[in-house]
Amino acid sequence: MGVKSLLFLLLAAASLEPLRGAEIIAPASVEARLDAKRTGPGGATVLLFLAHDCPISNALVPEMNRIANEYGAQGAKFFFIYAERDLTDLAAARHARDFALSAPVAVDRAGLLSARAGAKVTPEAAVFSRSGVVVYRGRINDLFAGYRQKRAEPTSHDLRLALDAVLAGKAPPVSTTPAIGCFIPTKP
Repeated sequence: MGVKSLLFLLLAAASLEPLRGAEIIAPASVEARLDAKRTGPGGATVLLFLAHDCPISNALVPEMNRIANEYGAQGAKFFFIYAERDLTDLAAARHARDFALSAPVAVDRAGLLSARAGAKVTPEAAVFSRSGVVVYRGRINDLFAGYRQKRAEPTSHDLRLALDAVLAGKAPPVSTTPAIGCFIPTKP
């Protein structure tokens, strides 16, 4: 085996190794979670819609990860949902690895999850109650005041406020907030 062939094989193997750990699940698994009637503490299910090539979505991934870790420890279940019709599982796994997504990942090619949640842009969050009803839909926070209008720090942490209320057994202070981001394509 020549040096070039050996180098090629080593590079190919190295590029696949980091994809381990990115859990890509079927959208039907997320639907089953939303349809299951749950009891007990917590019980909220949160869908975090994102797109691998949306700069606003990518800018908010660290905060989405922090929220998933903090509120996941309190009983909420999180899923990252790629709202992209043409995204391959391999590309989703790469993005999930590169951004260290901290919850299971699904690719919503048919748009069923975004339609069920009413999500229109990425990033956008949808919080479902134990009974599978959307109790909050909207922005993660207001870091972006508009397109290309990024604040130094967010002034409102909308998803956190909604989760605090839901996990305390109350209705969120607001049920919908406007999300700024990349539009989710609808079915043709």
